[in-house]
Amino acid sequence: MVKPLLETALALGFNLGPYSQLGSRQLVLSRASYCGIYTGAITDWSDPQITADNGGVAVVSQATTIDAVYRSDGSGTTFMFTDHLNDVCAAAGKPYSQGVGEMFNLPNPQPPGSSFIGANGGSGMVTDILTPANPLHGAIGYLTPSFVKPLNANGPPAALAINARGFAVFPNAQSAFYAARFGPFAKPPPGYPQTMPHTYLTDPLDYRAYPITGMVMMYFYRCYPNSDADVPAMQAFFNTALAPDYRGTETPYDVLANQNGLGQLPGNLKQNDLRSINAIRVIPPSTRCS
Repeated sequence: MVKPLLETALALGFNLGPYSQLGSRQLVLSRASYCGIYTGAITDWSDPQITADNGGVAVVSQATTIDAVYRSDGSGTTFMFTDHLNDVCAAAGKPYSQGVGEMFNLPNPQPPGSSFIGANGGSGMVTDILTPANPLHGAIGYLTPSFVKPLNANGPPAALAINARGFAVFPNAQSAFYAARFGPFAKPPPGYPQTMPHTYLTDPLDYRAYPITGMVMMYFYRCYPNSDADVPAMQAFFNTALAPDYRGTETPYDVLANQNGLGQLPGNLKQNDLRSINAIRVIPPSTRCS
């Protein structure tokens, strides 16, 4: 069985390149902008859509090609990101047809002027965002909050992303929590299990919710051999780690998750998890699990 344990926002870490004129302002990106970048329809930080997102003020003083950095290795972050793009880009006027999965597929054909850069792992993404191979380029990439400022002082800054309600929201534990707390959870993308509730979170509707949010999942067996002394210890750990928070008071495990940019589960999902985890059976090794 598969159970959600935490949720995470996917930050859009960015580098505006040598002609940035953002100053102390925060970069704002609509789904039309980041969908456009990752489909190759928007290739430059001076694009009018990005300027419109930022109150009509250009974020660069002259044309700057955007390197759209993606994970070249398989990753859950790519699944979360492509699942979101698949759900929202068409309505934003930048249709996405590159598939949902742990591998990022380039648009085919690749639009003229677009620049896609594959990076290995989160640290590789940070490197390619901060130091593009062409020093006259800028860059953007999707990362969990632990790779971007403020949690990573040496990482790129993160953009505010405009959510379904039209609010520009920062990617952090709180905005991820609101996404999972109020949903809605989406139907699975084509080819993915239909029997996994509380899994696919592609376009949350709460005004405080960060729009690109996914669940951190863990796999459990329904039965374990009764010779495995770790099973009771595992159940005891999760009973503590997933303890409901009463009257809005976060548990120590919730606080630890938040400090690392991860949102704690809403109380109803914690209780669902605990019912399943505490129903795990220990049986003799030769016994069939039913």
